Amino acid sequence: MGAKRGLWWDDLFILLAFMFAVGFGAVVNVAMGHYGWDRHIWNIPLDVLSTSVKAYLAAKILFIVSGTCVRMALLLFYLWLIKDVAEKGLRRIIYVVMGLNAALCLVAVLVSIFRCRPIHAAWTTIGDNSQCFSEGVSITTIGALLTVMDFVVNILPLPIVARLNVVFRQRLAATVLLSLGTIATAAGIVREVYVYRAFLGTKDSTWGALPLWICADVEIYVGLTRSYAPAFRRCAPYGQQ
Repeated sequence: MGAKRGLWWDDLFILLAFMFAVGFGAVVNVAMGHYGWDRHIWNIPLDVLSTSVKAYLAAKILFIVSGTCVRMALLLFYLWLIKDVAEKGLRRIIYVVMGLNAALCLVAVLVSIFRCRPIHAAWTTIGDNSQCFSEGVSITTIGALLTVMDFVVNILPLPIVARLNVVFRQRLAATVLLSLGTIATAAGIVREVYVYRAFLGTKDSTWGALPLWICADVEIYVGLTRSYAPAFRRCAPYGQQ
């Protein structure tokens, strides 16, 4: 298999991931500066509280979708690495993980949007007819599943790297690049700790959530860096069986 190629589907998902990541960063920064995310929740002015909750929902969805696109780009890249060799078992596993990744994204986004009935009950007080389930339980569960998915995507390429027919320096570069996934997964685990503390361990969700936004930034941008995989595309052909 030749090492060089033109644009492929993973490049599209990298672009999408980057766009959603920029949107995520923009929403968080604006909310920090204007909608009270940098203060205790009881100090947020009532006239911006509704907008603050909307910004939180937007940031949550943008983070979920961006991370999904990063994982999809990596999985597609794994498929490209083994496209000319007899790796049917690994290929099937990658396809299954791709399906689970897409399904998790869809479920997480739908749960985030439809957590309350009616939807706008999440950011407005409308009376006794509204029903909402716990945001703490929701975001903690979603975050845990996303971190597990990151871990799965992180370990999938290990057999691929083991069979790369390259010199030691190239193999080392490939291993280091893949190791960035460990940093992203670790950031996800730390993020999950702060998610639990902010939404289940305290009533002060805005102030308690400050560290989790930092972890989310690390997770998403390290994942993006890893998905570029520039060193892999200059590697020699994949080892033949």
